[in-house]
Amino acid sequence: NWRRGRCSVSVLKGHTDGVMCLQYSETLTHPAFPILITGSYDRTARVWNVETGEEILTMRGHTRAIRALQFDEAKLVTGSMDHTLKVWNWRTGKCVRTLQGHTAGVICLHFDRNVLASGAIDASVKVWNFRTGECFTLRGHRDWVNAVQLWDKPGSPAALAAAQCASVPPATQAAVPPLDPGKMLFSASDDGTIRLWDLTLRTCVRQFTGHAGQVQSIKVMSMACSEPAQEASSSQDSSSS
Repeated sequence: NWRRGRCSVSVLKGHTDGVMCLQYSETLTHPAFPILITGSYDRTARVWNVETGEEILTMRGHTRAIRALQFDEAKLVTGSMDHTLKVWNWRTGKCVRTLQGHTAGVICLHFDRNVLASGAIDASVKVWNFRTGECFTLRGHRDWVNAVQLWDKPGSPAALAAAQCASVPPATQAAVPPLDPGKMLFSASDDGTIRLWDLTLRTCVRQFTGHAGQVQSIKVMSMACSEPAQEASSSQDSSSS
C-alpha cells in the first residue's frame, strides 16, 4: 500500500526536540480510539489520539531526555537520562512513583504484570518487583545495556502463574509468590553480548556471543515445535501398515 500510494500521512506536532521512543495501541478497552505515547529529548511524554492527531496530555517531571517507555491499561513507565524511572497514571498525567537506583541514564525498560526491568549506561540491569517493592541489581555487562526483555520459560511455574494470573481476581493475586521459578530476562549491551538471567537465582545462566559490535535491540519469539505432529504422523503410518 505504501509503495502504491494507497495510504495517508499524518504529522503529530507538539514535541520541541527529538522523539526517542514510542508505543502504540489500538486494543485498549477504554478509550475506544487508538493511543500513541511518545517520549522525547524535550523531557516530556505525550499522549496522542491517533485518529484525530490531537495531543491529549503532556507529562512533565523528568529533568533530562526520556529514552524508553512502555504502557498498559493502567500505567506508563518512562526511563530517562536523569538516572530515574517514573511510573505514571497516563490517563490523568499524574506521576505515581519515581524509581531511583541507576547511577547513569536509563535507556531501556520492559515490564509485565509483576516485574519491571531496566537497563542503563551504568552497565547494570535493575529488576523492580511491583508486588513487594523490592529492587535488585544484575551485574555482568561491561558497557551500556541497550535492551531488556522479560521471558517466562515455557512450562515453568512462572509461565503457568502468568496464565493463571490473567484469570485471578486482583483481590486474590497477593497470595501468588513474588517471583516464580522460570522468570527469565534477556539483556543486550554495547559490550557485544546478550545475557540470559534467571531472576529467581539472580544470576546469569547463559551468555550469547558473536556480534562484532554493539547489540542495540532484541526480540524473543516462541517457535511452535513440530515434533509432536511428526510423531503423530509416524504413528498413523505405522498403524496403517
